[in-house]
Amino acid sequence: MMSDKEESSAARCYLDEKSFHICCQLFLQHSSVLKDGWSWTEFKGVKEGYMKKTVLIPGRFSSLLNQFWKHKTENMDALVEDQVDDDDEDQAVCENQAVMCYEYHVLYSCSYQVPILYFRASTLDGRLLSLEEVWNNIHPNYRKRLLQGPWDTLTQQEHPLLGQPFFVLHPCCTEEFMRPVLQMAHAKKRKVNYIVTWLSVVGPMVRLEVPLSYCTAVAAPN
Repeated sequence: MMSDKEESSAARCYLDEKSFHICCQLFLQHSSVLKDGWSWTEFKGVKEGYMKKTVLIPGRFSSLLNQFWKHKTENMDALVEDQVDDDDEDQAVCENQAVMCYEYHVLYSCSYQVPILYFRASTLDGRLLSLEEVWNNIHPNYRKRLLQGPWDTLTQQEHPLLGQPFFVLHPCCTEEFMRPVLQMAHAKKRKVNYIVTWLSVVGPMVRLEVPLSYCTAVAAPN
């Protein structure tokens, strides 16, 4: 049985909705200083809303993306390292460089009591990227880890507020990786902004970078 102190520490690994909004407000205040594009979007004038950012990112498109899924299990390591055998027609991949538009939304998940990252990606002419293309553009440093449980990590779902298809980093493991970070901060009597810490971990997995100044300049809610 957990002591009151342990239970209190465990509770801090989650985020209540009020704290979510305060953390977002503090995050957005620093964003306005940096002018890096984050904003808050209200949903039909009600309390619910989300943080939003749109960025242009260089990417790549493969003519044989289905080979990624066909061989992702038996050749996972080779695919992660982007090793292609030029003599093997089945493995040959023709890639084209392009600029993609990524739109990120940070929402609150009442079910998991944590923030959740939704995003969609498209070409500059408006064509939405498929799930395979999004996987193909994840940095190899993160792809191997995500591939250990892809359908539990990166999926395509309906946006809870917009009703449109978005990609989402599933929040089922958020508490698991946030727990040691927050407990260490608590042990050192150091307050952290949950949104900053969380987004610094999950953002780079899907091409979203969080400047280091957020970690040092954004305050934690009281």
